[in-house]
Amino acid sequence: MPDSESDATMMRRCVALAQSAGQSREYPFAAVIARRGEFICESLNMVRAEGDVTRHAEMVAIASVQKKLRTTSLDDCTLYSTIEPCAM
Repeated sequence: MPDSESDATMMRRCVALAQSAGQSREYPFAAVIARRGEFICESLNMVRAEGDVTRHAEMVAIASVQKKLRTTSLDDCTLYSTIEPCAM
């Protein structure tokens, strides 16, 4: 289970990533996924870049972490997001 120090570290990383979105003219949202307190992946919002309204940062990060870990079960992962994750 993540501790408050790793939570703060992951959120800082997430916020910094979201702030960089302006450089790519993307919506300023980001997501980071950690597993047992260790960074696994991150993503920016990709809605404008890919012209697809389903490419929210958290959805892109979830797809990425599933591929990276080669599993659909993310029970031991924590999602950090700069905005309330969408209901998708």
